[in-house]
Amino acid sequence: MRDFNFFEPYIKEPEKAKQTHLLPVALLALVLSISALLTTFNFIEARAIKKDIASVDRVITDPNYKARVDKVRDKQDELNEIKEEREFLELIDSFMMQNDYVNESFVKFLASELPENLFLSSLSISGSDIRLEGSSFSKMGIAQLEYNLRDTGDFENIFVPEISKVEDFYRFSMNLRAKDVTNYED
Repeated sequence: MRDFNFFEPYIKEPEKAKQTHLLPVALLALVLSISALLTTFNFIEARAIKKDIASVDRVITDPNYKARVDKVRDKQDELNEIKEEREFLELIDSFMMQNDYVNESFVKFLASELPENLFLSSLSISGSDIRLEGSSFSKMGIAQLEYNLRDTGDFENIFVPEISKVEDFYRFSMNLRAKDVTNYED
């Protein structure tokens, strides 16, 4: 036989909590905690950045630092000018190499044509025009130089516009023109 419990209708069994409300509450708590952590992290990072900015600002406003920066800028400007001048000089050098009338071989050739006791003090070249200045112990040495240069056949319009006696030697200048560019190779 069955037992009857007369109080059964009055006893309520505890209802199970609905799990549908638990998931959104957990997600909301997770989102709020992540946003709180991110806010805290960003606040700490912002304070660190402000400290870095203040530190860099102190360094930048330091008079010694400004002087060093100005010095470095001046050196950089000077270096840039030197680089520009170097490029210009390299351009001139390449142009001169293409139109090179005077090289070591030419100077050796000219030295071989110099008579004894005659010394050159200046050599100027403008295109194919050449001007020599020097001194000699005799007028005969100057005439010998003119003869030697004429005898090579490489020069024309050889002219000695000036000979002056200074103490024991004669100063002279000589103008001449190269006929053609000649290689004075050894």
